[in-house]
Amino acid sequence: MTVTAVVAFVLSVCTALRSSQAKTLADLVAAAVGVGRVSLAALGRRLRGDALCKHKIKRTWRFCTNHRVTVADGMQGVLDRLARRHRHAPLLVALDWVEVRTFHTLMAAAVLGGRAVPLLWASYPEWELYKSQNNLEEGLLRLLKSLLPERVEVLVLADRGFGRAELARACVQIGIHYLIRIKPDAGCRDNTVRLFDVASRQQVAELRGHTDYVHAVAWSPDGTRLVSGSGDFTVRVWDSLSVQERARRAADARQP
Repeated sequence: MTVTAVVAFVLSVCTALRSSQAKTLADLVAAAVGVGRVSLAALGRRLRGDALCKHKIKRTWRFCTNHRVTVADGMQGVLDRLARRHRHAPLLVALDWVEVRTFHTLMAAAVLGGRAVPLLWASYPEWELYKSQNNLEEGLLRLLKSLLPERVEVLVLADRGFGRAELARACVQIGIHYLIRIKPDAGCRDNTVRLFDVASRQQVAELRGHTDYVHAVAWSPDGTRLVSGSGDFTVRVWDSLSVQERARRAADARQP
């Protein structure tokens, strides 16, 4: 993309920001595209315009330290566009912690075409995680849900590090579907596939059909089907939706 195209796109989605804030963010994004190693000084030097470098760097610093500019405001336009694209299909959101130098960043990213598109994120020093990690995760999910229209279904995909009952209960309360990988080598010696509700830790279904040890399971991207592989040299596809739920989704899809 050209610099002009980058600036135009950012301005088109940053509708929740003030005009001056949106213009600065657009210039910073365009500068970041051509920066090898991101830093305030490097971004400032690549900003458009004829101002002196020290003034550009100062402009960059002021924007990045402005607490009135929030991630939610900057990404609201992106979320609005995704909401229009996911009127009839769940929005898949990957949730994960990423270490950035001495900070821990909680990231919620949309899964689109095999790529992760950041939606919301927040960074914290390590000492802040010990007392409130559950609250931080729940807060980000609540914020994500509040920024999307009520009709948009959200399916959160998380790794086994999130396999705590507190997060599952929070998802139920917020109204978010979730799929949390508890153990990478899960399998059943009795040739069955068993589904559990993480929040209640109760078994909700038992799928029979394999004639040998079940080695692996995986969900479809939309969370409606489960695939299992077994030592009987077969792969089975299981429908996770009830007849009523599938009929409801089909009716919604037919609506204009």
